[in-house]
Amino acid sequence: MPTALQLTEIPIKNDQLRTTFDGGTVAVHGTIRRSRYVNDILDRVQAFTAFTPECDPYGAHDGGVFTFRGREVMWKIHYFDPTWTRNVYPNDPDCLRVLTVSYL
Repeated sequence: MPTALQLTEIPIKNDQLRTTFDGGTVAVHGTIRRSRYVNDILDRVQAFTAFTPECDPYGAHDGGVFTFRGREVMWKIHYFDPTWTRNVYPNDPDCLRVLTVSYL
């Protein structure tokens, strides 16, 4: 069972990755990556603060959706082990964070 401190570290680490793109890997779906608006979309991901109980029920700050130029964009943080072969808990000391950005 994670400690209270470990649980409070999860949104801090997730916010660090989302706002600075440091502390993990960022994977941008090809349709967005090839778009002339890629930088604008990534800026919106970094500025995202619309965490609500509906989109963030556990307070982990690990995902969100917003509309950009009439299309819904989703970002999500996934947690992997060092071999990239299985998911791990976000408070695992060896957790690798991957932020993905794609259209819905």
